[in-house]
Amino acid sequence: MATTSIDQSVPTSTNGERTRAAIVGLGLIAIATVGGFLFIEAFGRLQVTFGFGDSFMLTFLLGGFLATLVYAIVALAYLRIRPVKMPYRFRLSTREWAWVVGGVVVMFVAAIAISILSESLGAEASTNMMVAAAVENPMLVYGAMFIGVLVFIGPVEELLFRGVVQGRLREVFGPVLAIVITSIGFAFGHVPNYWLAGTDLLSLGLLLSLVSITAGGVVLGAIFERTANLTVVALVHGLFNATIIGLIAAGIL
Repeated sequence: MATTSIDQSVPTSTNGERTRAAIVGLGLIAIATVGGFLFIEAFGRLQVTFGFGDSFMLTFLLGGFLATLVYAIVALAYLRIRPVKMPYRFRLSTREWAWVVGGVVVMFVAAIAISILSESLGAEASTNMMVAAAVENPMLVYGAMFIGVLVFIGPVEELLFRGVVQGRLREVFGPVLAIVITSIGFAFGHVPNYWLAGTDLLSLGLLLSLVSITAGGVVLGAIFERTANLTVVALVHGLFNATIIGLIAAGIL
């Protein structure tokens, strides 16, 4: 089966159309991010109220699941209101599998390069919720997340960011600007993940972490445009994160 790409041309659009698309795209990211954050906060408070203690691990695992579910609800709700060109196929061609492997490799190279830059600048490593929660029970947290990123988190985030947001922005900005805007929004959507873990929002470490996430978003966005298959980027996203989690669990990272 041959791999096709989404139309790469820059569409002709008015300033009003571009403004509306930008507001919609960034608005969807903001709604999903704030909504997810509020669900985590609410769950953390309710678990204490109902006698489940103040376990950060429980807040992360169950509250985080609800937060990801918010992403899915936002994406699907918008698609009900306004369809977006969001192609996907579950059966992948040999060429598409090559994009999966190549995408994971490129994301690793980018992450390593930014990690080296971070060390050379003496930046303190930023802590996310997964690492903070794993202090209580590393095997449970890393095991759950290893599976979760493959079957739930990766596909849901790609549905929202590459499928809905990038797809909507592409209609008026073309692929390049759509990828850039979506990737920056993708990075800032991860800020609560670091904030709730106690990371200083003004730290150089967090800035470089967001740069790394942005770079990963660019890779995912470009692959989506080239393969015209959301399944491919969901696999790249899930496999990359699962490998990182495996390396952390093994003490290599």
